[in-house]
Formats: sequence, structure tokens, C-alpha cells
Amino acid sequence: MSDVTHILSQIEFGDPSAAEQLLPLVYDELRRLALANGPCDNPIAELPPFNRPWEVLS
Repeated sequence: MSDVTHILSQIEFGDPSAAEQLLPLVYDELRRLALANGPCDNPIAELPPFNRPWEVLS
């Protein structure tokens, strides 16, 4: 059983400290994925229009 699966099982059974263990694992994985995708030249340009409300209002 992976660490994440084990921690999710603990959360399901009501272990209050399990969520604190899960966050660093998820953050590390998201960071690894972001680094693997490389830097973004203009992160705002990649947002869909509904995430750029200032352009709708101008």
C-alpha cells in the first residue's frame, strides 16, 4: 500500500493527524510535476479567459 493510500485510509477512519501527513506528500508531488513541465514564460497567458476577469471588465 502506498503512503498516500495508507494516509487516505487513516483519514477515512477518522485519524485527525493523517491530513497533516498527506499535505507534504501532495505538495512534493505537485512541485515535482511543475518542475518536470519546465518554466512558463507567461503564466497569465495560459489562463482561460474566465480566470482573467480584469480583461472582461476593461
